[in-house]
Amino acid sequence: MRTSRLLVISRGAGGMSDEVEKKLRSAFADYLIVDFDPNADLEELVSPRARMVVAGGDGTVEFIVRKLADTKHPVGIVPLGTFNNLARALMEQGRLTEAIAAFEQALGLRPNDPQTLNNLGVAQVRNGKLDDAIVHFRQARQQQPDNF
Repeated sequence: MRTSRLLVISRGAGGMSDEVEKKLRSAFADYLIVDFDPNADLEELVSPRARMVVAGGDGTVEFIVRKLADTKHPVGIVPLGTFNNLARALMEQGRLTEAIAAFEQALGLRPNDPQTLNNLGVAQVRNGKLDDAIVHFRQARQQQPDNF
């Protein structure tokens, strides 16, 4: 029998922890709970109008929403990402102060994430904060010397 409620959890999301997962499992105890797998056929698990909830970062949420776009499934989102995509979007709109704040919030979730450190540096350069940017570029390079 197919389920009418499904929770997809991405354990790799920036805001995921054992405690967060435990709370999600408790709050969605009446849902079928599966780990995010891009190769899984979620349609095989659910009834035609099943409610689905995705707990994950930007990539996971985007993947699931795109996959279900042509279905009748209502999809709920529990955002657990690092806010990196949001911050980049703000930066591209020229909303540099907001972008910097979002990158800093992302670093609160993953303090040593090299991509976020680098992106924060880029936003700071664009905002004229060169000394701050250099600090973050160096931190990014320390985390991944071959990439930065």
